[in-house]
Amino acid sequence: MNVHSSISQLTPVSPVFLPLYNWKEVSGAIQRLETALERAILQRFGSSGMMFSMWSATGSLEERWQDDSLLLSQVDAHALTNSLREKVVPILTPHFTVPGCDGGMCGRQILVSKSGSIRTIEDLLGRGLALSRRDRAMAHHALKKVLPMPPHGEAAFSSLIQTDGHVAAMRAVTEGQVDFCCVDAVAWAMAKAYRSDVADQLLALATTPKLPAASWVTSASRSAAEIECIRDAAISVLSDPAVGAARDALFIGGYSLMNPAEQLLSEDVVAS
Repeated sequence: MNVHSSISQLTPVSPVFLPLYNWKEVSGAIQRLETALERAILQRFGSSGMMFSMWSATGSLEERWQDDSLLLSQVDAHALTNSLREKVVPILTPHFTVPGCDGGMCGRQILVSKSGSIRTIEDLLGRGLALSRRDRAMAHHALKKVLPMPPHGEAAFSSLIQTDGHVAAMRAVTEGQVDFCCVDAVAWAMAKAYRSDVADQLLALATTPKLPAASWVTSASRSAAEIECIRDAAISVLSDPAVGAARDALFIGGYSLMNPAEQLLSEDVVAS
């Protein structure tokens, strides 16, 4: 299906960006995917009526996600149901072909040092934990599903480090800063594929129950016609053989139109 927008006024447009798994080891694949998505979307928008602007070099991700010019990006389910709930709308949820993920759902991997003594879930209570700052809410919710948490008011962990990304959380374990980390299944698969220097020192102790994976989103200020154009373009790119190598490098295989907000509204993670 090819959908084209009949837009009669200037439409604000900024470059597509997919930041959540944009590691330097796969930056080329990310760039090829972003370029393909941008090209497909702009083709459907038409050759006129667009007001294109580049992102500020100093702006934060949160500022970009809340900008009316947002064309397509990627946010986690917690942000989608909380801080960005009125700012973005989901387009689709990519499926990741890695252990721990199924359809639009992904679990978290609890990782410990291979050289350490922790070998059971029960051993984790009272130990030091590292989480990626951006995944903190989802990871904490996942942990509550598998750990025998202490009574209310008692600390579950001796320390909690919030890191700038999943690899930094893993390194906090390998460097002895904490006893374990909890990272999403996609990040663990990427670490094993692209960061063996870190992954080879870690043991996957357990996989948590699955939660909604990160979704591709656009600005909530866009018209229904624009949203449909963007969704049609994204679907076409996810089935385009020319982008197959980039998708494979990122472990993307398929998609669903599920809305993570609907999956999480009944979960206490929404208010976390």
